[in-house]
Amino acid sequence: MLQTVSSAKIDIPNTLFEKDWPTDCDLIVNAIGAEPQVVALSKLQTMVENVAAWLLERGLKRGDRVGILALNCLEYILLDLAALRLGIVTAAFDPVAFSDRTDLVTNYDLAVLFVGKGHAGREAEPNRVLPIEQVPKLDERNRQTELPPFQAYAPSDVCTIKFTSGSTGQAKGLGATTGSINQSIQATQALFAHGGSDRLLVVLPLSLLQQRYWIYSAIVFEHDVIVTDSRLVIETIQTYKPTVIMGIPALFDTLKEYVELSCSGDGTDTSLRETARDFFGPDIRYLWTGSAAARPDTLQFFEETCGVPIFEGYGLNETCIVTKNHPGAHKRGSVGKPLDGVKVTVSPDGIIHVRRKHPVNTRYLYAAPGASEKIFQEDGSVITGDLGHLDDDGYLYIKGRADDLIVLTNGKTLTVRSIEETLLRLPEVRQAMVIGTGFPALGALVCPAPGHEPAQVKAAIRQATRDLKPEPLALMILVEDGFTMEAGLLTSQGKLKRSAILKHYADDITQAYEQF
Repeated sequence: MLQTVSSAKIDIPNTLFEKDWPTDCDLIVNAIGAEPQVVALSKLQTMVENVAAWLLERGLKRGDRVGILALNCLEYILLDLAALRLGIVTAAFDPVAFSDRTDLVTNYDLAVLFVGKGHAGREAEPNRVLPIEQVPKLDERNRQTELPPFQAYAPSDVCTIKFTSGSTGQAKGLGATTGSINQSIQATQALFAHGGSDRLLVVLPLSLLQQRYWIYSAIVFEHDVIVTDSRLVIETIQTYKPTVIMGIPALFDTLKEYVELSCSGDGTDTSLRETARDFFGPDIRYLWTGSAAARPDTLQFFEETCGVPIFEGYGLNETCIVTKNHPGAHKRGSVGKPLDGVKVTVSPDGIIHVRRKHPVNTRYLYAAPGASEKIFQEDGSVITGDLGHLDDDGYLYIKGRADDLIVLTNGKTLTVRSIEETLLRLPEVRQAMVIGTGFPALGALVCPAPGHEPAQVKAAIRQATRDLKPEPLALMILVEDGFTMEAGLLTSQGKLKRSAILKHYADDITQAYEQF
């Protein structure tokens, strides 16, 4: 049931610090290597003020830049909110993309870098690196330093630096304006009406700015928020029964497998639905996914078999949330309609352009020369580099990346997304990446789904792709280990790092084509 949304305009992040935080809503943090913590938002407000005073005592001031390189934890949240309170800019480093980086302090002009365990790196100025565990977690007023009056943000003010996933090369740094944050949270709230009965589950790294949105939303719209890690997601769902789960498609593939394996019934849709309801709890409202294409069978499983809505959306670091399916407007296979204040157009060459009322920014802070000019246009629009189309009802469909086109030596140019989606519809296939650029025929790297023999997988693929147009799939290379973040083949958002995958399997690919 869609809840009623207040018509009052909320100015985030300013509203965070112009109100008392609710006493009957909780932040729940289930972090790796720590006991679960449940903190009333009213207590969290006191904790944030204590951390803000602690930062001031360390000599930090408005406009300084603080880096955070850590897994999700309570200290991360406290630092982020305290920095917002003081006008300190956070630089949020993805634990995967920056796991082996050095000299972050110098390269990104940080006053201090807070690091989690295993992320210390080699810094030229180690005196400006602190373990994130040093952030105080006092939940009562216990400070000597008084905080200055809160200084409101203008919509064009930058409050944090976020980085691209690095799926197409070196991560780029982008300053995010508060106007863009406010616009995105307001627009999604209008669609989903999160409120007092909700518990939103955040699984992705807090280095991804959108994950921090739901903490801000909890404070302003007064609902619970649960922050965890993907490795703890099953137990977190079982314990805290969120009403909304935010995640990448790979997360929901995992949850689908868990429900199927946990089903003690006869495997019918009825028994699977009962298992899913027992796992998620009776209050589950919907599942939110994006960042990459979801498997069609996963969408069908949750929506039809389990009766749990799952909504795909679309966005980039450079644009924030662009489109979203939602309870009032949903077409499976699309990524939804544009949010309020967002205009989407498709150029004659099929590339998606996005223009926002409040842009994330108009150029990169950190990128190779010419990168900003390639993406950010003078009229305020962003050239996404994604191929797609809008249907007659205004729903956006993604066809793939323009950079991911396959160019065969026979001169044929092919988009890969529709072919990969064909493969991912097969229950025998867990992951797939189409290859062929510089080769005479189309091929695919395929990770078989558990329990399926190689011959069975190849037979299923041959059957599914025998009429593939305009080019048949000529060879398959099975990779048992699959594409993982640990191997550097996926971003933290689950996107394929195509160049890294090609390099990783270069010998297998060369051998396969030599034998073709």
